Amino acid sequence: MTDGQRLALLEAWVEGKGYHVETDPDHPCSVDLSDRVIWLKKGETLRRRLYSLLHECGHVLQEESKAPRLFDESRLWELEDEMDAWRRGWNLQEQLDLGLPLRGYRRIATECVMTYVEHEAKKDEKKEQCHENAST
Repeated sequence: MTDGQRLALLEAWVEGKGYHVETDPDHPCSVDLSDRVIWLKKGETLRRRLYSLLHECGHVLQEESKAPRLFDESRLWELEDEMDAWRRGWNLQEQLDLGLPLRGYRRIATECVMTYVEHEAKKDEKKEQCHENAST
């Protein structure tokens, strides 16, 4: 199966859930649960868009499940949410028998999750700098 065929199969799954996929070079990959739109970044490789779409489908599955989160609205909640969406995306890939390599998916998932970790670490650095500046 080609990546184009995989993407078409996944887009059909998305449509079956009542969502549709849009691509835009300036819009980050995301899902708008209220408008039922999944955004993919135009210009990315087909494989990268496929992995991103699986991840966003993971968020759709989260919304359907209404599963409780271990962490309430906190910095860890967002990290847990993102990791769970990547996990659900991989499970969907297996369910649809897309035949993608776990190694590649895991690499992209790790790269994306680490952006959340780095973002939160920078918040901590700014807080520390603010406290240091206030005490001098």
